This record gives sequence, structure tokens and C-alpha cells, in this order.
Amino acid sequence: CRRTRRVRRRDRYRYQRVRARRSRCRNHRCDGRVTAVEIQSARRIYPILGLLEPLALEFAFPRLRKPHLQAMKDANTALEKALEQDDARAAAYADAHFHGVYLCEAQNSELEGILNQLKTQHLRFEIHFWKQRSTRLESALQHTAVISALEDGNLELAKQHLTLNWSRGPE
Repeated sequence: CRRTRRVRRRDRYRYQRVRARRSRCRNHRCDGRVTAVEIQSARRIYPILGLLEPLALEFAFPRLRKPHLQAMKDANTALEKALEQDDARAAAYADAHFHGVYLCEAQNSELEGILNQLKTQHLRFEIHFWKQRSTRLESALQHTAVISALEDGNLELAKQHLTLNWSRGPE
């Protein structure tokens, strides 16, 4: 029917306009700056992550096996490589993959949902954090300490290192 075709064309045109407007806005916002609001938000979020991440590790501990620890090592290696190349975005994603290994094995969808929501809120801050040279190598070393403690079967030490890892938040 002609009327249906006209409506479809009009809707397609509107969709294209909205999509173009969104891409312009997205490009405009992504200028690499972190606002004071994001830093304040990160200051509120990091202590929560510092408490919930070790809890996720505790839930996951009985299920963590060599392949999981190897995945964590691989993610940490990718993090170190991204840091050597000054690729903040790759570093942020490698860090997220490291933490995602035990979060997935925690098999607690509610906890996973809360943590993912909090982490999504401060992704831009994380990318900014990985651009700073002063503290970023500490995180890779803390990841190594977490892996070593897990390999030794020492959950409490791994949780301490993980809490320390999240205490490095915004200064």
C-alpha cells in the first residue's frame, strides 16, 4: 500500500536523523576529559567496589580452577602490554576481563548485575585512570599478587590484595 510505504520512508528518515544526531553527540562528548562529577561519582563507587569485589571472589573461590587462573594471567599480561603501549582503552578492557573471570564464576547474578552497573557508570573514569602513569603499574602487580594467593589457596590474602587494588581509586 502507498500509505504504508510513505510511513516507512518517513520513519526510516526519522531514524537516520536521530542516529546521526546521536553519533554527533557521542563524538562531541568523547574528548578525553573527565569532569568533576565523574570524579565525585568514582569516589563514591570505588569503596563499594572494594567491598563487593572480594565478596565475588569469595563466592567464586571454590569453583576457580587452573583455566580460570590462566585466563586471569592472560588478562593481566594483556593489561601490562596495553600499559607498555600507552593504550588506556585496551588497559581498561583488560582490567575488566581480569575481574570478570572470578565475577562470572561467582555464579551470583544479583551481585554480578550490581557490579556491572557500577563499573559501567565509571568506564570513562577508568580509561582516564589508565592514562595516568603514576599508579597504573601498581594495579598489574596487585593482580599478580591476587593470582599468586589464589594459586596458593589463600583466599584471605587474595581478598586483601583485591581490596587494595580497588583502594587505588581517584585521588
